[in-house]
Formats: sequence, structure tokens, C-alpha cells
Amino acid sequence: DKNLTRTDTDLLSLIISLTLKNDYCFATNKYLANYINTSERTISYSLSKFKELKYIFVKRVNGNRRIYLNKEKIPTRIADESATGCSNDSAIDCDYNINSKNKIEYNKIKF
Repeated sequence: DKNLTRTDTDLLSLIISLTLKNDYCFATNKYLANYINTSERTISYSLSKFKELKYIFVKRVNGNRRIYLNKEKIPTRIADESATGCSNDSAIDCDYNINSKNKIEYNKIKF
């Protein structure tokens, strides 16, 4: 989408990766901003843009924000189908590389 900046695409990619396990993302703006090295205000602006473009929708559950992907606009099924051809070793390496780098910092953040 030509309406998205580089920061927007980085954020949307992060949200997609965080929603794959639970079908929603519950990360705070502070966590998202720290992860992609930008300000919380920029995150807020980008999330508003995503809502306007109908890439995401947000629900409040027990006072906590949940960010859901609009699967009509962003079909994550394609990623799942691509992953079925991967070996278990590749999946373990991928999980390690993605998760271990930021797992400690992520666990420190209070939601």
C-alpha cells in the first residue's frame, strides 16, 4: 500500500507476527514503539491509519486492548501454508531467532 510509510510497514509486520499465535495482539504502544525504535505518538498515529484503512480493528476485553487483523485485507493463512513445507529444525531456528532476542525485554514490560 503506497499510503503506508516505512514505519507503518514495520509496525504492521510486527502486529502480524504478534497475532499469529492468538489471533490478536495485546502489546502496548510503548512496547511497539520500543521494538521498532520510534515514538509512542507515531505508533498511535499508525494504528489510527490502520483502522481507517481497515487493516486492523481494536476491541477492549477486561479493560485490555486487543488488536485484530482484518483477515480480508491481510490473509495470514498464506503464511501458515508456506510454513507447512518447512522442516522442524528450521521452525525451531526461526522461533529462536525471533523470540530469544527480545523475550527478556518483552517479559519485563508491564501491560
